[in-house]
Amino acid sequence: MIKSGDLLWVQEAFAPLGRPEAIGRRPEPAPLAAADCAVMRDGWRQYRGGRGEASAVPDNSFGRIKWFQAVHMPRWASRIALTVEDMRIESLQFMTKNDAVLEGYASGLRFWESPIDQYRKHWDAIRGTEGERWFDNPAVVVLSFSRCAVPSPTSVCRTAP
Repeated sequence: MIKSGDLLWVQEAFAPLGRPEAIGRRPEPAPLAAADCAVMRDGWRQYRGGRGEASAVPDNSFGRIKWFQAVHMPRWASRIALTVEDMRIESLQFMTKNDAVLEGYASGLRFWESPIDQYRKHWDAIRGTEGERWFDNPAVVVLSFSRCAVPSPTSVCRTAP
């Protein structure tokens, strides 16, 4: 079970790249096991040694870059880490309007629906099994966390500025 102080590594879509063959050349796509770098969709490049840098958004006009889903991201490629500050279990319908807004459901986008109604519809669209639906009011794990600055995959997390 997740507890306060645990470190969570955030995974996101990425493409593995190898070393450039010559100085000044861009890295080429590489198999995941041989990759020296992972590039994210916003252009950020994360290297195996822990260093990261902003760069141009990858040009995939020739279809050479193979994008991987977040679930396949290796730990060394993660650029974001979170420290769990609190964990509690509560009923799904205990959610407040503020909780729904923090989950990304804002007032104004669909002004006729409250943020909780938007969240409820999305919840039921992906969890329609009996016992998991909004109506069934299942128990959920609620985490609060802070973002960490992570200089390398093996380092201890420090609070980000």
